Amino acid sequence: MSGQHPQQLRQWVLSPPAETVSIRLPRQDELEPAVGKGFEVELGKFWLNSETDKWVRWHERYLVVYSQTLAASTIRGQQQRILTAITALKKLAAKPGVDQEQLTHKVENILKRYRVNDFFSTMITEVVTKQRGYVGRGRPSKNSPTEFVTKISLQLHIEQIDTAIKEAETLAGWRLYVTNANVAHLSLPQAVMYYRDEWLLERGFHRFKRGSLPALPIYFQNQDRITGLMFVLNIAMLCIYSNGVCGTAGSSANATIFGWSL
Repeated sequence: MSGQHPQQLRQWVLSPPAETVSIRLPRQDELEPAVGKGFEVELGKFWLNSETDKWVRWHERYLVVYSQTLAASTIRGQQQRILTAITALKKLAAKPGVDQEQLTHKVENILKRYRVNDFFSTMITEVVTKQRGYVGRGRPSKNSPTEFVTKISLQLHIEQIDTAIKEAETLAGWRLYVTNANVAHLSLPQAVMYYRDEWLLERGFHRFKRGSLPALPIYFQNQDRITGLMFVLNIAMLCIYSNGVCGTAGSSANATIFGWSL
């Protein structure tokens, strides 16, 4: 999602250049709903080899994929950010202060913090009022001299851009992937399946935190003791799994070792 890719994704989603098909994973049951939908866009690529002064050409398949689960999660997060930003902006509008530059800076910070720059239009205006007041101290009389006092106050106008919000909801859940594999070797559903099953280092951390092998809480404060504990637990876990005590690695069964839940 860098360079021209975000604009390409937006253009393809709003005006699909190919037929959208449902994406079902090979291991899914027939009665299960599709995990998403998508379509492909094939583009030619070329590159000039500076050493040989020859052009190299190849084809890439851009896979435009939609996930209903990801879309729902993205929209919920977006709605929450919009509500939080509205609350902060209205609170700021109630007491805008008298420094326009400072107010502008606060508005920009709110929009940037909640990533809603495209969803709101704001404008700051100055309201100039003149009030007649008596000169001097004490209780005035009908003959007391008067003067006009000019007061400048700020007003913050907030307008929600519904069209931009609606477009963001339409684009939610869509992602862009690319491959140079031939469609005969890698179909669109297969590409999604392989991507979902890719190995990620963070998944191992999750298993020890809140996953199927939780090792929390850890009350040690010393980093070496924590490392040693995890080393011992890994050895114990390998012994148990190799002996078939807990079954397969994906089993939900638990075993307690040295007072720790594995």
